[in-house]
Amino acid sequence: GGTGGGADPLDAGTTASEQIAFIRAFVDAGLPQEVTVEGALVTYLKPLVADAGSGDPAGFFLQADPTGPALFVALDPSTISGGPFVVGDNVTLTVTGVARVGSSQNPIAVSSVSSAVKNSGGNAVSGLAQSVSGADFTAPGTTESFESELVSVQGTVASGVLGAGNGYVSNILATTGTPDGGNLKLRLPAALGTAQDLGPGCVLTTGNVPMWRFGAGAQPSVFDVTELASVTCPGPKLVSAAARTSTTVTASFDRNLDQSTVSAASFTITLGDGGTGLTVTDAGFTSARDVTLETSSQTDLESYVLTVAGTVKDTRGTLIDAANASKGFTGVGAGGCTPNVVISQVYGGSSGTAVFNQDFVELHNRTANTVNLSGWAIQYAAATGSTWNVTNLTGSVAGGGFYLVGLTKASTGNALPTPQVTGTTNLSGTAGKVALTSTTTSLDTNATPVCPTGATIVDFVGYGTTANCSIGAFNAPAPSSANAIVRKELADAGVADPACVDTFQNGSDFVAAPPLPRNGGATPAICTCP
Repeated sequence: GGTGGGADPLDAGTTASEQIAFIRAFVDAGLPQEVTVEGALVTYLKPLVADAGSGDPAGFFLQADPTGPALFVALDPSTISGGPFVVGDNVTLTVTGVARVGSSQNPIAVSSVSSAVKNSGGNAVSGLAQSVSGADFTAPGTTESFESELVSVQGTVASGVLGAGNGYVSNILATTGTPDGGNLKLRLPAALGTAQDLGPGCVLTTGNVPMWRFGAGAQPSVFDVTELASVTCPGPKLVSAAARTSTTVTASFDRNLDQSTVSAASFTITLGDGGTGLTVTDAGFTSARDVTLETSSQTDLESYVLTVAGTVKDTRGTLIDAANASKGFTGVGAGGCTPNVVISQVYGGSSGTAVFNQDFVELHNRTANTVNLSGWAIQYAAATGSTWNVTNLTGSVAGGGFYLVGLTKASTGNALPTPQVTGTTNLSGTAGKVALTSTTTSLDTNATPVCPTGATIVDFVGYGTTANCSIGAFNAPAPSSANAIVRKELADAGVADPACVDTFQNGSDFVAAPPLPRNGGATPAICTCP
């Protein structure tokens, strides 16, 4: 890639690449004059993408030389005066306006033209494409140097599905030039991303596609399945198994499953010592990756092992990974609590007027048995965000006990009781999302960009009016500098202690009330669960 020269575009003999470079240089200041780009090729047609919004228009890409520079023209190639234009057309445009596409971090685009002429058609564009597999996109300027150019890339997917703007999803892509993925993400329309179900370990090669960007992030963009070649993915893995009631177990996988290959007979549950365990009577999907099993009655706190049959496939037709087809879980008897540990308070109000000088999340072990929290985490995302901040947990919480996670600190306010762990996450004092997970892996890599699912999520709270997901139909209320959100007591819906209510509805389980942070030294409160 390259940025081209800075010659006056009105000089005789200036090339199309120099004209494109001149236009790009004035994206912030505005064009000082009309500029004619003469003889560039249309390399790619960008379609309208469902749900992307007006900030992501249809358009086409222009390029004249294999090393660029290139431009996105934010005008519909099927309706532009002088068109319609298709890939391979040699065109001349008189450009009157240039701007970023929808955001200051997006590609430079032609926003208006006074004339457009097709000079010829059927020209080959493959010679303009560059392989970027060896490019280091962590190096400053690399993303900009390839912006809007025609590229191909070969790499290994290094993440689950992430957000990429309205209507799109993305996956981090590790290549020889950017081995940790860095700033390189494959970007796809959401429907195509769902159908492809790309995940960690998938190896792929793209066809010749345009290089989009968001800030320093490079986003080679695939709009059609034919632009993905040689895609191979590892078999689906059983990520976790968890008892939800005394007769239900949720099995969660890391890939979307072919539902026609899944039935009750696909699952075997034995005792942890290998003895006869539970009978699975039914299997139903709650999401593309989560299966709820109906079982015979479990024994409370018994150790079981769930094993998936080798005939189960993902939607790409790949058989289950046999080495990752079994997971242990603890049974829940009648009257047992599930989940055993819940989020019991969230306080994000630390500030100059706060009751406490530190944000916190409090956990409560509702059972009579000690629960080991090593390998667990508290994860937080903004009300409408898809980036999750992780605070790892250590140690254990005694039966009926509390566990305090101290987070960002302010300069004034009362000190918390000594937390079991501390982190630096800054919780919103009005709206946000908090997850208790049985893994320290960030929910950024979850299949759902905004609202994560799966059995690794032990408990979840969406609070405040703008949080875009929660357990149940309604969010927990908004806290403040004076109030936390606190889990209700069974006997008195307005009191926080002993935090036993769990109706699987955030809006019903929490109230806004003065914070009462409790750590491992607080009086235990064992719950009787319905």
